Amino acid sequence: MTNNPKDIIIVCPTLDPNNISGVSSVARFIISNNPFVTYTHFELGKKNDGRGGIFRIFRVSNSLKKWISFLRNRKGSIIHYNFPITRKSAVRDPMFMIIARYYSCKLVIHLHGGNYLKNDKTPFWVSWILKGIFSMKSPIIVLSQNEKSVLEDRFGAKNVHSLPNCVDLNGTIGFERKKNIDRPLTVLYIGRIVETKGINYILDAFKTLKDIGIPFNLIFAGDEEKDGQFINKFKDSLGNQFSYEGIVLGKDKEELFKRSDVFLLPSFYEGLPLSLLECMSFGLAPIVTNVGSISLCVENKGNGIIINDHNSDDIIKAIELLHNDRDKLYQFGNRSMGKIKLLFDPKVYIHNLNNIYNSLDTKK
Repeated sequence: MTNNPKDIIIVCPTLDPNNISGVSSVARFIISNNPFVTYTHFELGKKNDGRGGIFRIFRVSNSLKKWISFLRNRKGSIIHYNFPITRKSAVRDPMFMIIARYYSCKLVIHLHGGNYLKNDKTPFWVSWILKGIFSMKSPIIVLSQNEKSVLEDRFGAKNVHSLPNCVDLNGTIGFERKKNIDRPLTVLYIGRIVETKGINYILDAFKTLKDIGIPFNLIFAGDEEKDGQFINKFKDSLGNQFSYEGIVLGKDKEELFKRSDVFLLPSFYEGLPLSLLECMSFGLAPIVTNVGSISLCVENKGNGIIINDHNSDDIIKAIELLHNDRDKLYQFGNRSMGKIKLLFDPKVYIHNLNNIYNSLDTKK
């Protein structure tokens, strides 16, 4: 990469740090860690408090008008287009990509998981749209070699680059995790509080753990998509063994990681969650489903526990195991911390990303 900054448009939801979208978090990381590029942000996507339905139709229509106006004076630009493969994105984003191509812009399409990436039951019309997108010559960024193979085999994609998500490791410098010998496990869920993250199964599991006398502290942090949908149920069922921290940022988030023992994410689908990487970098033992590219950094019984989705019994067994075997809890945490520091170097990430940008400059 040369030392001459280049201008790149980055498309994603709001960059406000209070927004806990994984896509937004990745974009913030890229912008703050890439000194070689001057990014211009175009906001597209639902915010924490964004409403759906007819309001979403108005938002998309308004965004299309802004997009056309935005690109008229930026013909030929490089666009870093963040694209989660969901039903809503499959309907919305191709329109924006077509307009970008009309204005001779060069796209880098950055995929962020989604329920249609590996789903064999993907509707025909969604598959047709995705094949059209992936047949373009634009570079496509995915989160693992496994996702790269899926895109090549299922959708015929050609120009695919594996670039796993990355996290800033500055907060972990000098931190050493102490062994929890006899305190109740502190289990952390951090992220969007929505049904597809397995929240109902967490509730069922911890109600059972409480009933059978396993001590724990369960902490939720993040934004509840629908106020009152889950948090009140946890408070009513678990009492003082449950606490809700809301959205946590900066030093407060780091302190929350330091006082937690286990990261829990029984999600139905993911890409490679930054929350997982952040928690592992602070030595939390992960209990996660094997979805998206999570297996890239979590090895079952090696540095964490892989559970089945839609399964509260697996959550119960995993918590019981780590409650009873504190040596294993400590080993999983330290191995997780070591793996993140070994595999997820921000400087390497930015170097590889800039090589993808540069490949566009070499094409006529």
